Amino acid sequence: MKRGELIRLTIEGLAPDGSGLAVKEGRKIAVRGALPGDEVDVRVLGVKRGTARVRLESVVSAGIERIDPRCPHFEHCGGCRWQNVPYEVQCCLKANLVRDSLANVPGMEIPANVEIVPSPDVFFYRNKMEFSFDAPPREEGRLFLGLHEAGRYDRVFDIDHCMLQSDVSNTLVSAARRFAEERGLTAYGLKSHKGLLRYLMVRDGKYTGDVMVNLVTSGEDFPDVGAFARVMSASVPEITTVIRSINRGKGGVTTGEEREILSGEGCIRESIGGQTFVVSPDSFFQTNPQQTVNLYACIGEFCDLSGCERLLDLYCGTGTIGLSLAAGAAHVTGIELVDDAIRDARVNAGLNGIDNIEFITGKVEDRIDESAGEFDVVVCDPPRAGIHPKALSHLLRLRIPRMVYVSCNIKALPKDLEMLAMAGYRLKDIRAFDMSPHTPHIETVVKLEIDS
Repeated sequence: MKRGELIRLTIEGLAPDGSGLAVKEGRKIAVRGALPGDEVDVRVLGVKRGTARVRLESVVSAGIERIDPRCPHFEHCGGCRWQNVPYEVQCCLKANLVRDSLANVPGMEIPANVEIVPSPDVFFYRNKMEFSFDAPPREEGRLFLGLHEAGRYDRVFDIDHCMLQSDVSNTLVSAARRFAEERGLTAYGLKSHKGLLRYLMVRDGKYTGDVMVNLVTSGEDFPDVGAFARVMSASVPEITTVIRSINRGKGGVTTGEEREILSGEGCIRESIGGQTFVVSPDSFFQTNPQQTVNLYACIGEFCDLSGCERLLDLYCGTGTIGLSLAAGAAHVTGIELVDDAIRDARVNAGLNGIDNIEFITGKVEDRIDESAGEFDVVVCDPPRAGIHPKALSHLLRLRIPRMVYVSCNIKALPKDLEMLAMAGYRLKDIRAFDMSPHTPHIETVVKLEIDS
């Protein structure tokens, strides 16, 4: 096998990122766009000792039926890579991913069949989208606003109609692009570090109808910022707030060091399970609200609260999980790093009349030892990397009898479960949720109890 060679592979399984997996000459090879049972031709891009990097050239024979994707951008976009797979098959693939990823975790017995809960909506389900501005040198004079091409962080294509969020976001993208072109505004270059416009973020409340527009810019002067807010509000009357976030750093992130509220309150409201939540631009909130109702019901079921338990909610975000469980607990303590999220969490507790909950700001690994008292149940909903090793070490010393682990990354979950098993935790139940149809992403909820 050498670089540039065209080779044929049989796909035997899936990698955690959803790529097809094959073995050739002792090398494990991941093929983006391939599925189990496929026979494919790939071009070798690079060879290492235990693997090879390849590009899919053609599917010679399909092991899984493909369908026509509904999105006009499917061939270019890196988002909905499974939109050409029937939805019921997507769910089966995800259930297999969970089972296969956790099958060899020492000390954990994984059921042969992992239940996966399908998403109530498979299109227009997201409540948040981030669109990128770009002005590539290869097309001098043009400004793009859309999503990144598949596998490329440095190339953006114009979005006409994304099927993930509501049609409101499509209208706003078109209006923002037109505004930038008419005013001669520049896009920020990740290499040149010059230019004004960086990202357009749209949040909408699926149950409330609130709409937020957050324009992320560099620190360059923006005299047209007031006109931008007026044009956005005129394009979509449902808008409840328009914000400018200023990011002076060089990194490609959608958060900013400064924030200017151009209209409205600077936040939106969403309703989940009968409770109302305030959501700020940088606060984490589950992106599929309809499925979140099912997810939180499962977390409540696995917590199995009787009304007398003290509950610890780690990586609590805007407090949505802890607040949804508070009625069944004696007291809830939430810990979260992001200041905005904690402010939202405290507001949310007041909005919903919940007074048996407290929120602590800071890194979980630094603050977990400062949370007073003993706990009966802990809920962990960490970021994609999993529980911070230091936080996990502190958590294991607390020996909380029952744990509900909510994972958004099936690749990171096994290492944490292995550490928990070594500390005496045993898996009692597991359920997976499709929060992101047409993608390989899975939300997995695991119920664990410690050996007495």
